[in-house]
Amino acid sequence: MGVPYVVTSVVTWNNYDDTRACLDSLLTLDYPNHDIVLVDNGSTDGSANRLETEYESVEMIRTGENLGYAGGMNVGTRKALELGAEYVWQLNNDVVIPDESLLSDLVETMKANPDIGMLTPLVTEYPDTETIWFQKGTIDWKTGNTDHADAESSGSDGLVYNDYIPNCSLLFPASVLDEVGLLPEDYFLYYDDVEHAVRIQDAGYELATDTTSRIYHKESKSSKGELGPMYSYYRSRNMVLFREKFRERISDLFLLYLFGWIVEQVGIRVYYGELAGVRGLVEGLFDGLTGESGKGRYP
Repeated sequence: MGVPYVVTSVVTWNNYDDTRACLDSLLTLDYPNHDIVLVDNGSTDGSANRLETEYESVEMIRTGENLGYAGGMNVGTRKALELGAEYVWQLNNDVVIPDESLLSDLVETMKANPDIGMLTPLVTEYPDTETIWFQKGTIDWKTGNTDHADAESSGSDGLVYNDYIPNCSLLFPASVLDEVGLLPEDYFLYYDDVEHAVRIQDAGYELATDTTSRIYHKESKSSKGELGPMYSYYRSRNMVLFREKFRERISDLFLLYLFGWIVEQVGIRVYYGELAGVRGLVEGLFDGLTGESGKGRYP
């Protein structure tokens, strides 16, 4: 059998420096049957022209507008499937790959475990590469809230199994995407990965972290940090939207738990002086409860 064909989809939005570093690291990989699709998600800073000129081997698709993370990534994923990819690698543009054998190793893990529908390497922070950013993802079905957790242990194969895996570095068999579908686009940012993970598990597949491989992940610049207004808005709004889709699984006391979470998050933002983040939380809560979806008040 030949080497499976892998297409990597990367989305960029007004972020030349991180995207360039990501592409540079992708181009060092030793995997012999690999193409890259770069989706420019409506950048307005001239970065798309620079990247298209500097990376002639990378196919660029311009959306012409900001479709949100899921919308932009789905453009690249559809292209990957049209090209005949056997595996699709959805990669954040703020990722740096430290090992040229990473993709080869991940594909071998996939081939050895056909029950895995979504695979990530261990994700550590950058430049503090000894600090783990993601190892195991959990869903609290009382609220629909998600968290990163420390795995108590992994199997002899180094695999850790998850409730969900955040968008960062996700490798899928194309057959799973054909069966389950692509990222839901009604969240715009955040929680699309949670719903997608749940749908893939519901179809009978496992979500795994391969702790024998790793990538480095920078803090997102597009959302201005987890206390800023954009992250705060979509996080609170989309918790409510997620609950509406999975109402039968989430506690009847959801609104009580949600209120407690909001109070806690407001307190954190007040403590750090992020009053714009408080506004984002409140706006997101209101829009979620009134059923607003898609692109919201930010960016």
